[in-house]
Amino acid sequence: MAQRIVRRGSTVLVRYPFTDLCNTKVRPAVVLTPDHLMRRLDDVLCLFVSSSIPAELLPTDFTLEPGHSSFPGAGLKYRSVFRTHKLALLDKSPVLACFGGTGSRYNE
Repeated sequence: MAQRIVRRGSTVLVRYPFTDLCNTKVRPAVVLTPDHLMRRLDDVLCLFVSSSIPAELLPTDFTLEPGHSSFPGAGLKYRSVFRTHKLALLDKSPVLACFGGTGSRYNE
């Protein structure tokens, strides 16, 4: 069952915008906004997550593998890539679900 408590490092389901800003797609993202600012801000900074791993990762990409100790708590179903060059500042009210967290190593 999805949680609604959103904290830094939470894996959330959001309507992530395409780069042309004309459309969105529901997808997982990781919240990067610090906890102490969460109540004061209407927006959250989100990091794009995808299970579609490119053949060649960028130096700014990193993956979370099913065997990693943080994987079960992240709420992801498959090996995923975190695309650190794909950030979005989104209104936090339309967070559709919060289903995990990435653990302390990925919050730094």
